[in-house]
Amino acid sequence: MFNQLKALHIILVTLSLLIFANPAYTKTQEPIKHTVFMDIWAHYDGTNSVFIDWLNQQNDNVSYKQQDLNVTPSQLAEFKSYYPQFASIEIDKGFKLMRQYGVWQTPFHIIEHDGTVLFKGDDAALLAYLKLNQQISQAQFAHYKSKLLKKASSPRFKKQPPVNHVAVGEQFSDFGRESLSGQTVSLGNTIKMLKPSNTLELIFLDSLCPMPHFPNCEASLKQLAENQLKQGKLYLAVISGYYVNEAHVRSFIETHQLQMPVIWDSENAIFKRYGVSQTPYKIAIDHRGTILKRHAF
Repeated sequence: MFNQLKALHIILVTLSLLIFANPAYTKTQEPIKHTVFMDIWAHYDGTNSVFIDWLNQQNDNVSYKQQDLNVTPSQLAEFKSYYPQFASIEIDKGFKLMRQYGVWQTPFHIIEHDGTVLFKGDDAALLAYLKLNQQISQAQFAHYKSKLLKKASSPRFKKQPPVNHVAVGEQFSDFGRESLSGQTVSLGNTIKMLKPSNTLELIFLDSLCPMPHFPNCEASLKQLAENQLKQGKLYLAVISGYYVNEAHVRSFIETHQLQMPVIWDSENAIFKRYGVSQTPYKIAIDHRGTILKRHAF
């Protein structure tokens, strides 16, 4: 009898060890998480993700993150009151998650399971992923493909060819503005200060740097701060006026130690005149006022 009880005890101990050694028992598997990076203003004008209706059917597995740009907590609260399905949306403060996942656009999707990223991409990539993994029917695939094609054909999303209003080899287009230091700055007068061996670097910047939409901008600004002290060049900076006020621009100048004259292009008129649509961007001008080169850096 004793031997039988001992054998039974050994069996029970062995079974318990096997059970608790099994990851299925020792660790509760997390559900698949789907994070959507979006812009509430795009939702207002009907250009948010085409998958919103499908996402709303995924219960609690979907979370929404608003990029930390051009939105206040009160505006987000108002948006939630209009669209209760986004009640859980949060601002991605300081673009923390966007930086973590390398997200540079919206809408954008991250799908994870147990800490592993299974998928990351835009709406078009998500459609292919869902079809490949048989998570949508053929009818749904056709439906969302049609919506994507319609969205892509919208004039807002058609890629326009870059326009250089002042091209390489042409003469500069003059402008005069008051710099943030209170001095009147004229591009033409600045060029007159150049010696034949010197050039003027006309620098276009966005004070929203650092943010995911401008990858590597901090490194470019650090290089600019170092180069501005070198001989042989003059510098004039023009800072975009979109989404910022003068106080923000002044803080940006101080943070990045810009010692050159800086013009706050509050209405982006100079950006438009020179056809600049990305930052940081530089235009090199010689002592005759000729555009030598222009490019992002």
